[in-house]
Amino acid sequence: MPSLWSYFKFNKANNATAVKAKNGAVALNGDNNGTIVVNDTRTIKSAVSEALIAQTVILNKGLSGELQTEIGRQIDHYRDIMNSGRVKEALGLYTELLTHQAKNLQPVSIFRIKANIAICEHLLGKDDIAARLLLEACTYAPDDERAVALKAFALIIDNRPNTAIEYGLAALKNHPYNETLASYIIQAVRINYQHSETFENPFSQLPDHLKNSKPVKLAHIHLLASRETEGWRELANEYLCEDPDDLSAKSLVALGIIQHFVSSRQSPNGFKFSAADLSQLKTASEHLRDYWLEFQSSDRLANSWDLQSIQCLIISLKLIANFDELRELCAYVLSDLSEDQGLIETTAKCLLDIQEPELCRKAITKLQNLDESKKLSFLLNVTSLDWDTLSRYQEFQISKFDEAFSILAKIAVYIAKAKKQDSSGKAKLEQLLSSTTLDSRCRLLLFQLSYSCGVQTIALLAHSYGSKTSSQDFDVIEFYHYMKLARYLMLWKEIIYRLSTYPDSLENPELKHMLALAYINEQHIRSEAVSFYEDLTKAPTGFELLLGIFWYRQKDYAESQKFISLYFESKGKELYGLIILIDMAREKKDIPELQRLFEVHEIDDYDGSPIEWMHVAKALVMASRSAQGLELGHRIYSQNKNAPKVALSYFHLFLNANKTALLTNDLPVGAGCRLKLTCSDGTVVTREVPETIQDDILLNPDGVDPYIKEVLGCKSGYEYQRQKMQGVVVWRLEEVKHQYLDAFQTICETYETQFPDEGGLWSMKTEDGNVQPLLDFIKRQAEADEHFVTTVNDKRIPLGIAAGMRNKNVVEVVDLIRMTGDNIYTCVGTYEERDQATSTAINYRGKDAVLDTYTAWTVAQLNLGPALAKYFNQVYVTQSTIDSLERLLREFETHHGAEFSIGWRTGQFVRTMYTKEDIENQLGAFTSNLQALVKHCTIVKFNFPSAVDEVTELLLEFASESIEPFFVAKQNDALLITDDGFSREFATSNYRVMDSVWLQIIVNIAHQERLMDTREYSDAILGLCSYKHNAVSISSAVLEMVFQNDSSDDLRDFGFLCMSVGGPNAEQSSHFDLIMRFIINHWLCSYNPTFNQTIERLLYKSHGDAYPSTKAMKATSILLERVRQMPNGVGLLNEMMSMPILRLDKFVHAWWSGHFYS
Repeated sequence: MPSLWSYFKFNKANNATAVKAKNGAVALNGDNNGTIVVNDTRTIKSAVSEALIAQTVILNKGLSGELQTEIGRQIDHYRDIMNSGRVKEALGLYTELLTHQAKNLQPVSIFRIKANIAICEHLLGKDDIAARLLLEACTYAPDDERAVALKAFALIIDNRPNTAIEYGLAALKNHPYNETLASYIIQAVRINYQHSETFENPFSQLPDHLKNSKPVKLAHIHLLASRETEGWRELANEYLCEDPDDLSAKSLVALGIIQHFVSSRQSPNGFKFSAADLSQLKTASEHLRDYWLEFQSSDRLANSWDLQSIQCLIISLKLIANFDELRELCAYVLSDLSEDQGLIETTAKCLLDIQEPELCRKAITKLQNLDESKKLSFLLNVTSLDWDTLSRYQEFQISKFDEAFSILAKIAVYIAKAKKQDSSGKAKLEQLLSSTTLDSRCRLLLFQLSYSCGVQTIALLAHSYGSKTSSQDFDVIEFYHYMKLARYLMLWKEIIYRLSTYPDSLENPELKHMLALAYINEQHIRSEAVSFYEDLTKAPTGFELLLGIFWYRQKDYAESQKFISLYFESKGKELYGLIILIDMAREKKDIPELQRLFEVHEIDDYDGSPIEWMHVAKALVMASRSAQGLELGHRIYSQNKNAPKVALSYFHLFLNANKTALLTNDLPVGAGCRLKLTCSDGTVVTREVPETIQDDILLNPDGVDPYIKEVLGCKSGYEYQRQKMQGVVVWRLEEVKHQYLDAFQTICETYETQFPDEGGLWSMKTEDGNVQPLLDFIKRQAEADEHFVTTVNDKRIPLGIAAGMRNKNVVEVVDLIRMTGDNIYTCVGTYEERDQATSTAINYRGKDAVLDTYTAWTVAQLNLGPALAKYFNQVYVTQSTIDSLERLLREFETHHGAEFSIGWRTGQFVRTMYTKEDIENQLGAFTSNLQALVKHCTIVKFNFPSAVDEVTELLLEFASESIEPFFVAKQNDALLITDDGFSREFATSNYRVMDSVWLQIIVNIAHQERLMDTREYSDAILGLCSYKHNAVSISSAVLEMVFQNDSSDDLRDFGFLCMSVGGPNAEQSSHFDLIMRFIINHWLCSYNPTFNQTIERLLYKSHGDAYPSTKAMKATSILLERVRQMPNGVGLLNEMMSMPILRLDKFVHAWWSGHFYS
């Protein structure tokens, strides 16, 4: 890479150099050198001697001597004027002084005046005149120290640096203390050998007193800098510390800083700076600004060092992103310094990136290099995203660029053509990418234009090309734009994968923000995201909104509200922040808070997407602001009629809003409404009244639609007449619809045809009251559900995963299984399995346990939370489980009044009725039970790590809730409790969760340890049976208690319990024994508790029908049916009839014959 020195073109300048004299000294600025100020001892002595001589002359010559003193004061005064930057004024004054006082001037004064005139000419760019005048001036005081030094300077500006060196070295022998002469010798060496690889440095030959003088040191530093000698920057910094106001030293130090960072931080596409780097660059910019302000205040002509300093200032302002000052400086350069092509080229390139196309175009027109001008013009179109101009470029124009630039041009032109709907652009770009290996600069342009053009296929094409490159092979700036491309495509996983391992990604605020955004947009917040945001909480500036969203998703509403408030306090305008506050209020059912939000926040001040605005409109309706919500919703829908989600949102908004005033037949014709007119000749006219109708009538009444003008303010039914050639016709105002209602009806009529891929509004048309299409649909859905349930049971799919597959709540899937007649598989039901589970549960007494979603719902419904809390140390329930149950509760809350449903079961349609009281009671019970569950359980938020196995990654897409308990169990060494037997099998085989049980095991132990009383225990067992869990173990005590507590005519609860007794899969001995115990208890022990044989013999001879009771006989009939379904059911019934129990044999026989209680 070329050095910055070569970039700044350290060669002989066409413009003049500058000098500056201070404090009675003479300063020299040769080609490419800084200002040298001389204030040495010799000069002071010379000035003192001159003053003494002048005093002697005054004494001897009287008025003549006084004149010479006054001339000296004038020379000094004019010099001050020149040093202040008013060079032209000083030149005029010196010339006038020389002309008017020529006869009165002594040789020294003539030397001083002519030397200063020469310096003025030099400052104004006339080096040939300046050199001649200086050499002439030196002849008037050849032995003066200043004249000796200025003669060397004259030779330098006369383009004779070698002669200046020879003369200076010779003169230095006779003037060993002339610091100015020594500094000029060093500058002459620098200029003479600027294009040579070797040179002789005269600095080493100088005596120490000259080496330590400031002008010599500065000239030497300048020489070392031009040769890029190691250590020159340190010397420059030391010098600046000694003389902090020296502008030449400041500019040298600044140049060193910029050169260092340009050479060490530059990549193929730009620069990468740390905070410390930027601090140094700002220091350099301040030094150069001081130099620039001094130059700007003068009227001298810019020399090469001035131009290079300005060029450096432009670059530094660009690097530190001080664009306002950069624009101002560039405008000055283009108006006053446009002769230097290097400066103009630098200006044009810097203007490309700061959105100043007019200034940049002006700079490009001043370039003399046509090839460079064409390239910069093309790049200006690229940076301005001028798709029209770029798309018009032809292949022959691109071919005129050099090979490297032509590839860049092709990428830009092809993407522009695609942007302008020219498919050839995509085809050509695809061909280019497949046949060409792009360098870093080309890839950068590809990524940047791909996301800027907004064409999805182009962005995907660019991403496909870039995805083959590893992060380490990207240039820093290229990588940044590739990440922006990934962000445009919402590839959050890739962003996390690349940024989480990319060096220093957290040091770059934009990449850090991109990573934060990716973490928050992932479907599931991973553990790495939690750590990232917890660290971000310590320094939240700039990330307040994302922190608010993160803590909202983590269900920490207090933290979320804190950061959202900070965001709005910092003048944030993203509507999503308000939506977070709205959703928190809605989830907490805090309507007053929702209303307060709309009182505090002026929503029109915020920026959001159409969907976000529709979300706010729905919240306005919920906050009893239906008018405002409908107005906002209709406005957003009117602006986005081709957006299906917006249309659907408005559909729901209108249904939920209070729209009584919109549905009246008395609505008058007014702004925004739609009207329908019918004519007696059959003509129908519809019109939409514009919102500006009142203004239109006042300002342009002739331009108002005559139909609207005629009926404005009238109501439906209004009639008026019009004369036509065939006679009088009557127009009738048939219908006036509010614009909100009209929009709703339009959506109802056109949604399915306008958006055929969106699934429609789930409407079904019937004709003449024929509901058969609806029944056919219900049947098809039921058959599909039956097939799904069969698949779940056959494939042994865990219920949570099955729910994810159907995009349903797990409770809904469980209900579906029950409705199809199947049981919930909980366990195998063997003694060995139950004993092992009991042993496992006992081992976890006083330890921790975790519930999955379905089991948590069951625990809540059966109010088992208190017993579990007593048995275990902590009972964990994941936050996703609570969220799922709360969503189920919110869906339940949408049901109002009495309802009925129609289903298809066992080959026939079934109708289920729900009264308003039923719904309210179920809702109240579910709400209180869920609150009790939260009270007795520990809610944990589990975040999966990014690195998980393939199966887990797949399940996270649709069923993360189902596997979270497995990880919580392993993480906390907790017992997994789930009544989903398939889930326990899956946890064991896939996640090595070895310890798991089902609810009845815990319930049994809790009852044995008196953590539950008998009534609570029997209710729990009954509940498990009513939920159709298979293999529920029933004891005689439970069977008896449920029987005693069941007061329904059909013994509904007892029937549910008996579903787990007997049956085709029952173990014969234990189940038959349980049934016989119940029968003996009610058919025998109820009247003969001690089984007294005498009583039995007497009763066999004569007995009545007092025993058993009707209720007992109904219960017996239920048990007999369960016995009949057992594998040896008939034999067992015969065995039962043979038992010596009074009346039983006749009852069983009658039951078998069909004359039994049902």
